[in-house]
Amino acid sequence: MRLHHFSEFARTAGTVARESERSRSALVEQKMKGKTMSLTIGTLEKAKGIGVCILPAKEATARTKKSSSKKRILNALEQRGGLSIEDELRRRGVSSEKGSVHILSITGESPLLGIIVGFWSDSSQPGASEDRLHPESSDEQSRWGFVRRLAIAASKQAKEWKAGDIAVHASVFQNDAVKESQVFYETLLLSQYAFDRYQDLPKKRRKGVSAPRVLFEKIKGLTLKHLSQVEGKVSGVNFARDLVNTPAGDLGPYDLARQAQSLRSGGSLQVKTLKVSELEKKKMNGILSVGRASKKPPAFITLRYQPTSQKRKKFPVIGLVGKGVTFDSGGLSIKTGTGMETMKCDMAGAAAVLGVFHALRSLRLPIEVRGYVPTAENMIHGNALRPGDVIQMMSGKTVEVLNTDAEGRLLLADALHYASKDGCDIIIDLATLTGACVVALGEECAGLYANNSELKGRLLCASGAAGERLWHMPLLQNYKKLLQSPIADIKNIGSRGGGSITAALFLEHFIGDVLWAHLDIAGPAFTTSGDEAGIKGGTGFGVRTILAYIEQLVSE
Repeated sequence: MRLHHFSEFARTAGTVARESERSRSALVEQKMKGKTMSLTIGTLEKAKGIGVCILPAKEATARTKKSSSKKRILNALEQRGGLSIEDELRRRGVSSEKGSVHILSITGESPLLGIIVGFWSDSSQPGASEDRLHPESSDEQSRWGFVRRLAIAASKQAKEWKAGDIAVHASVFQNDAVKESQVFYETLLLSQYAFDRYQDLPKKRRKGVSAPRVLFEKIKGLTLKHLSQVEGKVSGVNFARDLVNTPAGDLGPYDLARQAQSLRSGGSLQVKTLKVSELEKKKMNGILSVGRASKKPPAFITLRYQPTSQKRKKFPVIGLVGKGVTFDSGGLSIKTGTGMETMKCDMAGAAAVLGVFHALRSLRLPIEVRGYVPTAENMIHGNALRPGDVIQMMSGKTVEVLNTDAEGRLLLADALHYASKDGCDIIIDLATLTGACVVALGEECAGLYANNSELKGRLLCASGAAGERLWHMPLLQNYKKLLQSPIADIKNIGSRGGGSITAALFLEHFIGDVLWAHLDIAGPAFTTSGDEAGIKGGTGFGVRTILAYIEQLVSE
């Protein structure tokens, strides 16, 4: 089997554009072609495959007076399954505790192979929590989080049973028809993702012909237009996933720049790439120093999405900055062998930013968004950046580099300074910045630092709505003394403790007076064990949170 190298496809912008189309999620791509994952709203009278429904939880049963939901289930899924759901649950001794999900397999000649049954209390919080200080309650304890788990269960069983349909009963989205159906469909699409470009798979599987049809029971207020809105977001997430999953040998800084160029569409999205000569003119020495030991030169990518609508309101200009280290060896402060195994993912922040712009093309939100992606390989050579070197950043500040494996902040420093002088009202950066954040928060939660409480609160709410976990971290100003250098303005590392905090404080030196938030996504950006749907590799973390935040702004 011959592995087609990304760089072979990326000779020209036109070629890359075609590769970009191929690299999207096969699911979304084939939905657009009409080959798989068709979407329907109607009755469940002819449903096949898998049914999905929600019943009142044990604690709510005594309070529930209405029987319409139960009756509708009897008339729809039970008739197709040839069984009484409640009797079958009782026979199997299934618990009806709130939040529990059960799989009822069906044998015999029934059109349904099984029914996914979830239990939830109608008195529970319907959507993401508004508690901005406690994001741990924002998704998994909400109905939206529960709907996500139902969708994942349905997706897994559809794959295992090779089900033709996933029939979603109206009880799943009876509280908020539009939002809950969108959450279910989005999760279902995301859980179908596969990165198989480097596998010699049968053509049948590569074409995705086994993807199920999704049938939503008709309910007032729900239209196909509402559901199709999530496809652009999913396409953006999967674009980011594909970039992160692509081996570093096939995705260097210029390859990443070409992928960004492929996003250009009409006049709404502009993309520019600054190469070495231009970086030198602008004295972007943070980017240049990190990338100088690699045979693949560094670059700085800028993107600008401008809405074409003449009726757009006055919204703040949003700047998104993404760390784009396409491979991180650690430089002369070299990582261990196992420490390098997943370092193709050190550009996940950049991938998230590009994923957002990918989605903006179809969402067409009436707000200006700008992107800044500093990208380089951190490699080893005779001219590599050395521990103890002092470099002058674009801002004019000097930095003593004591650890070349703390390179991401050097890239970001130049990019943040550039963005702060480029007319952005709000800047949000995303970076796989520190292992210290993974130690503090684990692999499922990102750290959030912000210099403004309202911005912090909005991002926490957005993460809850998106189903991505953020935790607010402190910008302890007295820790800045840990970055003091005897020979330069600052040094690039602090003490052993609080590494994620001192990294954020380092970045704050280059922001100025702009509203700013920093997302340390080192934990959730990449999974070797698999996410809730069992998918390994790049997660596209951050794309949905940023999109939810932007939608939040324009909806007010």
